[in-house]
Amino acid sequence: MKDNITRERFPSLTVALLALLAIAYVLYPRHTGLAPTLLDALFLALFGPSVEDSLGRVRFGALCLLGGGLALTVHAFLNVGPALLLLGAWGATAAVLGGYLPLHPRARVLTLIVVPFFATLVELPAIALLGVWLVAQVSFGALGLDRR
Repeated sequence: MKDNITRERFPSLTVALLALLAIAYVLYPRHTGLAPTLLDALFLALFGPSVEDSLGRVRFGALCLLGGGLALTVHAFLNVGPALLLLGAWGATAAVLGGYLPLHPRARVLTLIVVPFFATLVELPAIALLGVWLVAQVSFGALGLDRR
């Protein structure tokens, strides 16, 4: 739901990146599954504002461009996978999540845990949620759920 890092600014670049992710999915829906896209959007919305506030807009923008550019470079060598716009947004998301841990190694995230007939809020270490994202991405790829 939210991390325990206080922020001083509105995360305008994070919002722009989320919009780019949504636009990319709308333009290229046949190239990716909805679940990986929603998971990326959720994690970007959760962790992006803190990274953007810590780095500042210029360095945050550079991190996103670097991550997106790296993803596009790998795509060019492998020549497989989703459309370029979507791939760039995914690369930027991965870079932001990778940047979160060194910036906030002890951060905790208020998380809604839902099981049948029960829901509770629990504070979890951010590294645990970042691990969940990584395992989910690998699982989506292994099961072929990252593409339609």
